[in-house]
Order: sequence, then C-alpha cells, then structure tokens
Amino acid sequence: MSSDRTELVLKHAIAHAKTSLDKTFYQGVLLLLQEAYAQAWTCFEDVLKQDKAHTDARCNLGVIALKKNQAQLAITYFSETLGYDEKHEFARNNLAATFIHHARFENALTHYNVLIQDNPDNLEYLYNAGVAEMSLGHLEKAKAHFSEVLELNPSHSASLTNLANIASRLNQPMDAMKYLERAHEANPSDSSNRFMLDALKGQPRDTGSLDYAKNLFDNYALFYEKHMVETLNYKTPQHMATLLHQHLNDLGQETTLDLGCGTGLSGVVLRELSAKLIGVDLSARMLEEAERKGIYDALVMQDIEAYLKSTDDTFSLIVAADVLPYFGNLKRFFELAYMRLEDGGLLLVTHEISSKNPFCLQSTARFAHHPDYLHTTSSQQGFITRDKGEYIARKHHDKDLPVMLHVFQKTA
Repeated sequence: MSSDRTELVLKHAIAHAKTSLDKTFYQGVLLLLQEAYAQAWTCFEDVLKQDKAHTDARCNLGVIALKKNQAQLAITYFSETLGYDEKHEFARNNLAATFIHHARFENALTHYNVLIQDNPDNLEYLYNAGVAEMSLGHLEKAKAHFSEVLELNPSHSASLTNLANIASRLNQPMDAMKYLERAHEANPSDSSNRFMLDALKGQPRDTGSLDYAKNLFDNYALFYEKHMVETLNYKTPQHMATLLHQHLNDLGQETTLDLGCGTGLSGVVLRELSAKLIGVDLSARMLEEAERKGIYDALVMQDIEAYLKSTDDTFSLIVAADVLPYFGNLKRFFELAYMRLEDGGLLLVTHEISSKNPFCLQSTARFAHHPDYLHTTSSQQGFITRDKGEYIARKHHDKDLPVMLHVFQKTA
C-alpha cells in the first residue's frame, strides 16, 4: 500500500474511531508515518497511560527510538512488548534486527530462531539468521540457512555470495566458484563477486575491490582477533615490534598512522612507541572492536588511499601491516604514503611473496608482491630501504604463510 493510500486509511480510522484511545493511537501512527516523531511519541505515551498493555503503541515507541538512534531504548520497548505478547511478530522482528545491526548476534539468533519456527518460509528471517551464524563463525549453520533461502529464491545474490565466502573459508574453491558464478549472474554490478571470481580463476588484476574488503572484515570482525591469534597463530605484531625498536631508538616518540588498523592488533604494539596514534580502516565493525581497546587517539572509517589523499596530517611513522594483500599495483600507495610522511619518517609494510610476477592476485583473493617490485616502486617515489626480512606471519589452511616485512625511509 502506498504512503498516500495509508494516510487516507489512517485519517478515515481517526475520523471513525469508537474510543478516544483508538483515535489517539491512529493519530500516533499517522504522525509516525509523516516522520513527526515527537508528536507521535506523545500520542503513544498517552495511549499507554490509558492501557499499559497496548502492545502496538509500546512497539511503535521502540520504532521511534530506532529512528532517533536510541538503540538500547528501542530494545527495551520491543522487549516489553514481547513481555505482554510473546507472539508479537513485528516487535520480535524489530528486536532481532536491532541486535544484528549492533553486532549482538547471539541475541539476534535467539529471536530469529523463534521467528523461523513460526514462519519457516520467511526469506528475510532465514537470511538474517544465516548472517548472524556466519558472523559468529558457525559456518555450517550459516550454510544451512542460506541454502534454505536459495530454495525459496534461487537468485538471492547475497546468500550466494555468503555461501561462496563460506566455501572459500572451508577451502572448497570449486564450490566457491559455483556460487560466485550464480551470484554474478544474479547481480552483475557487484564488484565484490567479480573480484572473487577473478581470484579463483587466476585472472590478472591491477587493483583490489573495496567492496570485497569491507564485506569481508565487517563479517569477520566479531571473531577476527580470536581466530587470528588463537587459531592462525598470527605473529606479525611481534615481528613488527622487534624491527621498530631497532629503527626508532634515536627518533623518540612517534606520531603514528596505523593503516588498515582492524581491531587494533598492531595498535597494541604501536601505542607504546607513539605520542599520537591514528587508526584508519574501512570496516565499521572492525573499528568498533578497536575502539574498545582504548589505545587510539582517533579512529577514522575510510579507505586507505582516500584517507591519505584527503588528510592534511603528516606522520613520523606509517604502518601498513597485512594491508598490501588488498592492493595490486602499489605506485599510488607509495606516492600517497610519501606525501604523508615527515622528512626522515619511516614506512613499515608487510606483504605476501610473489616469486615471479611483480604482483599477482592469488586464489585466496589476496595479492602477493615480489620483494624487488617493492624496492623498485618505493625508490621511484623517494624511499630508501632501511631493512627487510622474511618471517612466518600465521597459518593458512594448516600451513605456514611466509611474508616479507620492509622498513622504508623518506629521504629529505
């Protein structure tokens, strides 16, 4: 029903309401539709003064709270609504959606499981339950939900993309390619699907995909750190700290930029070396995790090249740990990093290793770079190489993943 038609229906309901309570409620709904939130709020509160068990009025107060970005208040109203009527589907759906929006996935699942029991063929509930399970790292459960979605809509591109991501994480490249081809057919404009397909097919590319990186880390944020440290034995911060202590002894406290800061794994090391520490990442959910650490002076949600191009700040130390695998050609990266470094400042980067090509997109959807390519490209922009070394960064499919760590210095 169109909004104009809905307004006419509500005005008719107001004119013919049998009680003052009904009239006030319908006035509130009309005002909510018209985005007159303060007046709508007053109407629904007046309804509850007359009937505290009026679940629709209480639920609509939760909707207004959401519109005003008051998530916890919205949660309270939706929960109270369910206390009066546990079958209130609109309240439960809004509650679940609020939880999932704020990365409270276990809470969201509690309610989506109830909704799915009563509505087993509801595509929205099944998909969101899959997103929550995937975000919690429950890949098989997520896979089951997304597969149910595809039974209802075989061209549901978001489910196909998520199934491809799950297959990749389970080291099932053929299944990943199958899902990606279907996802690309369903939504040809999605650059993330195109990028992943190119990676799996071994197609050459000069650049990564911002959409791919953002989606990857938004979905990975909640369990990223635990998975990296405990499961994959991630060691880059320790290796980085060793090199930095060797090269910063004579420079004092640094003004440091942590590019692709993620949840702050590198930031923990950088904090003790830095008078000021700025973190930049394109994933809002990764930044939420980083903010909880309280180690950054500022956190910026922006892609790296856009930030380096737009900021006026300069730094004595720039770190890009596990960032270059999401870039192909590095010429622009080194140009921008040079612009943002103070004279004599240091740039520390890590990269996966290409043995032949200057850079190449791997089936993991990560770029590898040849060490000589970094040396040549950085020197063309005015850097000298202060140090470099190879080390094991982490596990990948139960095998050691070697990477290179370089320290470059901006020449005056």
